[in-house]
Amino acid sequence: MMQSWPPVTTGPAEIATDTQGRSPSLRLPLARLLQLLMILQSERYPNARRLAEACAVSRRTIYRDLATLEAAGIQVLYSPDRQGYQLARECVLQPLQLDEHEALALLIRSRFSRADEPFGLGRHAQSALAKVVQALLPHLRARIRRCGELLPDETTTVGSVQPERRAFDAAILSGLIHRRAIRLRSRDPETGDALSTKLALYRVARIAGKWSLVGYSSFHGCVRIFDLQSIDDAEPTDEPYSIPPRFRLERHSDAEQPKDRSTRGDDVQLRFKPPAVSLIQGVPEGEDRRLHWAPGGALDLFLRVVLSDEFVRWILGFGDQIEVIRPPELRDAVRKHAERIARLHGPDAG
Repeated sequence: MMQSWPPVTTGPAEIATDTQGRSPSLRLPLARLLQLLMILQSERYPNARRLAEACAVSRRTIYRDLATLEAAGIQVLYSPDRQGYQLARECVLQPLQLDEHEALALLIRSRFSRADEPFGLGRHAQSALAKVVQALLPHLRARIRRCGELLPDETTTVGSVQPERRAFDAAILSGLIHRRAIRLRSRDPETGDALSTKLALYRVARIAGKWSLVGYSSFHGCVRIFDLQSIDDAEPTDEPYSIPPRFRLERHSDAEQPKDRSTRGDDVQLRFKPPAVSLIQGVPEGEDRRLHWAPGGALDLFLRVVLSDEFVRWILGFGDQIEVIRPPELRDAVRKHAERIARLHGPDAG
C-alpha cells in the first residue's frame, strides 16, 4: 500500500543562510530537486538515506524537498513494503535523455531476445523501444535508426507464446502488476503429483538456468520456487499481498544452484514397508526431508544426504522392512553389505 512521505516539521533554524545572513539563491535547491526527480525516475524505491547520500544533504533536507515537490504538484509516494519512494503513477515527466550507447544497448536487447524469455514480451519490448527512440534528440534518433538497419530482427522466431498459455501468462502478469496472489496448479518436480496453491509472487527470476516464480506458497506455508515449465495453469485472484521488507532472492536461489556433490549430498528415496511406517512418521519434514505415501500402504522418505558407510549401516538396521529406491549407487552399496552378511552367516562360513 502506497502512502505519502512522512511529514517533517521545518523550523526557522533549518533554513541555510550565507555568511552575511542572506537566504541562499534558488540555484542549488532547484538543482537538487531535479536530481531527486532523476533518481526517482531511474531507480526502484530509493529510500531517504539513498536520496540524502546522492544529494549530499541530510535526510531532513530530503523530507523538506519532497514537501516542495508535493506543493508543486509532483506527488511522491512512500511504499512501506519496499521501504522506499516512487513517483505517483499519474505523474508523467519528460523522459530522460539517453546517450548513444544506452540507446544502442536497448536496441540490441529488444532485437536479440532470449529464446526462453517468459510471457512472450519480446514484441512489447520492441514497441517500447520505438516510443523511447521517438523521444530522443533528432540527431541521436537518426543514428540509432541507422544502427537498427544493421541488426536483424529475431523477435519473429523467439519469444512467441503458445495459444493455450496466453491466459496463463496474463494471470501471472496481472499478479505482477496489481500485486495480487495467483492460484497455481503445478506438478511436484520429484513425484509428478499435482498440487494446487495460492502464490504471493515475490520475484520472477532465472534460477539454475530456468525461469521461475518465487513467492509464498499457501500449500507449503513458506517461500517456494516454481519452475515455469512445471506449472500447468494459473488464475488471478483479488487477494492483495506485500513483499516482506527483509526478503532476499539470493537466500532462496542459492539453494537451487548446483554445488559440489560432496557438500550438496545426494537425493535419496527410501521406501518403508507398512510394518515399519510407524518408525518414521515422526520424522519432521523440511526442504531436505519429505514423506510421501506409496502404493500398498508403504511410506517413502525423500531426503538429501552425503552417502557414507554410517548411512548404509543405518539403512541395514531396518532389515527387510526398507528398500532403497534411489540413487543406484546407494542401492548397490546396501546390496553388497547384505551379501557380505549373508556369506558370513551362510552354511559354508567359518
